[in-house]
Amino acid sequence: MADSDATVPPSTFYGRPPKTPKPGKTPAPVTPHHDRLSSTTPFTSTALENDPVFVQAAVEMKGKFVGPVSPEVFLDRYLPTSAATPAMPQVDYTAFQRVASQSKEPEMYQPLITALLPFCQGIELHNTSAVEDPDSGVFSGRRIKPDISCYKNECVPVADSCVTKAHLMSTLIEVKNNDEDEPFTLKKNEEFEVDTASARDTRGQLTVYANAMQALQYRTHTLTIFINRSRCRLMHWSKSCTVVTDAFDYTKENWLAMFFWRFSQADDTTRGVDPTFTPITTESPETTRARRAIDVLNTDPLFKVSVVDDDTNATSYYITDKLVLLKDTWRLRDYPKEGDTYRDVVGSSCVCGDMQDIWPRPLKHRVHVHYRLVLDTVGDRLTQFESTWEMAQAVYCAMVAHFEAATKARILHRDISAGNIIMVEGGGILIDWEFSKHLDEEGARGTRQFISIRLLLEDQIFHKIGDDLESFLYVLVWIAAKYAPNDMDIKFRTSLLRAFDLAGGVEKRNHILKGTSAIYDIKLEQPAFANLLVTLWLEFGARYNSDSYRFLETRDPEAAREWLNRLESHEWMMATLSEALKNEDWLSTTCDGRIKHLVIESEKTLTEGQKKPCIDTMKNTTRIGVVLLISLAFFAAEIAIGFKTKSLALIADAFHYLNDIVAYAIAFVAAYLHERGQHTNRFTYAFHRAELVGAFFNGVFLLALALSIFLQSIERFVHVEEVSTPKLVLIIGCIGLGLNVVSAIVIHDHHGHAHNPTFQAESLENEVNPQRDIINIPSFHTTHTALKSGRILLEASPIHLDLSKVKEDLLSIPDVLSVHDLHVWHLSQSVILGSLHVCVPLGTSLEQWERTERYLQHCFEEYGIKHVTISPEIHRDFQTLTQSSEELAGGCRLPSHDDFGCAVSGGDLKKRNVTRTTVIDAA
Repeated sequence: MADSDATVPPSTFYGRPPKTPKPGKTPAPVTPHHDRLSSTTPFTSTALENDPVFVQAAVEMKGKFVGPVSPEVFLDRYLPTSAATPAMPQVDYTAFQRVASQSKEPEMYQPLITALLPFCQGIELHNTSAVEDPDSGVFSGRRIKPDISCYKNECVPVADSCVTKAHLMSTLIEVKNNDEDEPFTLKKNEEFEVDTASARDTRGQLTVYANAMQALQYRTHTLTIFINRSRCRLMHWSKSCTVVTDAFDYTKENWLAMFFWRFSQADDTTRGVDPTFTPITTESPETTRARRAIDVLNTDPLFKVSVVDDDTNATSYYITDKLVLLKDTWRLRDYPKEGDTYRDVVGSSCVCGDMQDIWPRPLKHRVHVHYRLVLDTVGDRLTQFESTWEMAQAVYCAMVAHFEAATKARILHRDISAGNIIMVEGGGILIDWEFSKHLDEEGARGTRQFISIRLLLEDQIFHKIGDDLESFLYVLVWIAAKYAPNDMDIKFRTSLLRAFDLAGGVEKRNHILKGTSAIYDIKLEQPAFANLLVTLWLEFGARYNSDSYRFLETRDPEAAREWLNRLESHEWMMATLSEALKNEDWLSTTCDGRIKHLVIESEKTLTEGQKKPCIDTMKNTTRIGVVLLISLAFFAAEIAIGFKTKSLALIADAFHYLNDIVAYAIAFVAAYLHERGQHTNRFTYAFHRAELVGAFFNGVFLLALALSIFLQSIERFVHVEEVSTPKLVLIIGCIGLGLNVVSAIVIHDHHGHAHNPTFQAESLENEVNPQRDIINIPSFHTTHTALKSGRILLEASPIHLDLSKVKEDLLSIPDVLSVHDLHVWHLSQSVILGSLHVCVPLGTSLEQWERTERYLQHCFEEYGIKHVTISPEIHRDFQTLTQSSEELAGGCRLPSHDDFGCAVSGGDLKKRNVTRTTVIDAA
């Protein structure tokens, strides 16, 4: 969002619509956001909230909201009028007062749309509060559904499609109806951003929504509206900051109506659309070549983009059959232009220049200027390496480029990171020089995960060559722990990667002072790579008074000083890398490509106001026991009073409580056994499914109870029985409601019983009409619970898993010829098990199988399946592999007997059963 830079890959450059990443698979960005990329999770927060994505968005935007400014200044600045602007219709304040008078937020939407209708010419407002845009998950996968979306008439989604389309929106309105949700202060001389959880989450929500529009469209800025009851704020989002108006009363002032009137009359550029991206509507030979080069369909949108070179002032338009990299960024105005750096360092003839499409300049904050750079080299991410040698070679080439820039042009990159090194054929390239400065200039920058410890621990210091060299080391170690083949313990991996995430630098320093053990704990499979990291790790430990350095300093101070001076020069580190890369065994290793290792999800740190009450520390058995006692006591009282007053509602609810008592009793026994870890030879899985049995019994019992109550209620219409004491029924109902609240607090996910509405109606109506003594029939949630638990008991595959996709991913693993007998099922609601048979080539060694098995495990773990039994089988007849692709069914490399798995022919199947190896249990 704000203050970030976007490197636009060719697919986005030419307008291919973005794809929402699969759950649990977040693609690594080409260039990490500075100080924001997490090593353990894509986005993390420091608060326990319902939507952590909003929390993270608010954290990123902290301090970047500018205001308040008056609505008049805002409109004159961002939506100016001209002599040709027609007069605005008269405002009907009664219509806007009708909006603010609504007690519930959803009831405000349609009246607001109706009130704004006279001021919307050429645009339409639509209620999109209930439908998420499936293609809008650009910020940590969070899809958006603004309360009201604004579209140009010709861009309104068609009737049969999703009404929420972020890539078509012109603006949006977010509505609240709660003072606690007000994101900005209403008082003078106070911090503008309100420091409460609700206010923070609202800012995060507004940020995510505006970000989706800007990410899915070619925009220079975005205008949005925020409404809370009768208050309204106008917002202007740019890369520099977000300008926010005073909260004005739209039921008395015409600024909201004026906004939409001026917005209707404004052209697309004023509305924020980037005029330098032009859709191509006609096909030509060059568009055909471009589509072929980037592999897109004829139906995919294609754009022509212009770049004004600041050296020649010539305007270039790029539609070409050669792939180039367009970097579309917003550079800080007081930093050198990246294109100038390329020209100074390597004499590159790149095309680059500032875009004159952001107007007017921001009111405050550091100014960001729209800037484009076109490079003729397109590479792969450093984390997509096929071998660790290839990755290390790319880092070495980037270091050579860094050396050339520092020695020849006296330019320091100052932002060495895993995202700023790309792999190309035969080496690597160091990119993203937008934060570079001359060696004698002040200031320190960097991506937090890779910035040197010295810069993290100290303020207002010079960024030295040694700091960038130290960052190169952290790039290698970070990739080694997170992506290189290794047997690192998940706790150690999480601890190490979390040290990279923390801003203070203390944890990172603690790891480097551990010495070689920090690297050996990674347990890299490639010994040459491990030895290289150990050497570099020990060298840089001297910067932070490692044991080796202090030992040398006490005996030879001059040698210690030379050690520190060596760390400020490139030669020693380049020589170390160059020597390591000469290792023939490492060079010839081709099976140590990227693996995405698991880490433990970050624990949330709670503020004092968010800490859980002590009841959350209760054991499950204690919780269930408390609720069980409450239910028993109330059941006895309710059924006794029900028979005394002849209230069918009380009797029915008493049996509902009896049903809960049985369910709680089963859950209590299951929780007790689970806490003690009891299992026997007869129950090898312990009692994981005891709660499922209880849930299934609960659902069936409730359905039977519902049918019984329904029949009795019909009988009441024939044989009327008067309720003798309706007030007593009301009292019991209120007590039941209170007990349900207590139970809900003790057991958060327990369903409540809606006593209150039923009994209030009953007590009032029964005095005049005893036929109204009828209870509500249990909801269809009961049926759903019974079906869901029954499905798990029948060991059906999880609903969210597509086994064909799982199988496809498994077959993509090297040395996996086929898979069959693939089964995935629930042991309990939270535990998923799997089993399969894997066919591997003849001659597969134990070491090779262990590597393949580890890849299979990682594939299953990506799908949330952490307990898998894998049975390896040897394929002895390789002639079947020479069959034509037409004979290979279902994407398998061997023939398939059925739709459930791949297998060899019948003869081979018999042979395979004989040669089957020992089953390896990976659970």
